Amino acid sequence: METVTTTPTLATWTTPSTDDLKELSEKEVDLKNVSKVLNETLQYSEQRTELKADQIEEITTILEKCANLSGIQPEDSQKVLLNIDCILSADVSQIKASGNSSQRLLELLPTLVQNTNASSFDFLEGENLGFTATAFDCSSSEDTLGLVDNGRSFDLLKGPIPGKDDQNSIVMSTANICNIGLREYYFCSASHMFMTIYRNRKLFMGPKQYNTYNATRTIAQRSALPRAHEWRS
Repeated sequence: METVTTTPTLATWTTPSTDDLKELSEKEVDLKNVSKVLNETLQYSEQRTELKADQIEEITTILEKCANLSGIQPEDSQKVLLNIDCILSADVSQIKASGNSSQRLLELLPTLVQNTNASSFDFLEGENLGFTATAFDCSSSEDTLGLVDNGRSFDLLKGPIPGKDDQNSIVMSTANICNIGLREYYFCSASHMFMTIYRNRKLFMGPKQYNTYNATRTIAQRSALPRAHEWRS
């Protein structure tokens, strides 16, 4: 009788090379290869809590290049946001040590919104952030546009401003956005708007000052601007 002996083997996990990431960050990015570049970048970003400062800096460089592509598809814009979501899982000390990466990540968002080839796109399944962006549509019958953090995921809010909202949310009144006087005062020649909810403050550090507010009302309730007739009174 033949006896078969098996030897157990341990699976090995190879950590992506930082040198390879630097090479990727120096690569030219265009609309033809942006999806591939972002997928490769995610192999590093998805280390999340294990990300180091130099990796965060290289990933930020890649995301800036992608955000600067005019005509980037919404699916790729969502991958940019997923990479940022991963970075937000990193240790705060590593983010702080990554140069000005936190400020660069915040500043690429308006560019990403402007360049995305879609009238609207969302990122609602993040662990650390939720995001929605849309072009102004003053013919819309919706009373408000908003983003809500329900604790498990993020949801879009449309309809009347909630009077009793116990969740973190941001709401903008379409009536006020489309009011000509207010647009000139607040938005100038803006064509899009976007909202982001962060579940931590890791990007908000450095020389730029940010304010936090303590209040009994939620962000949604405080975000409700006065109606146009109230503004004039």
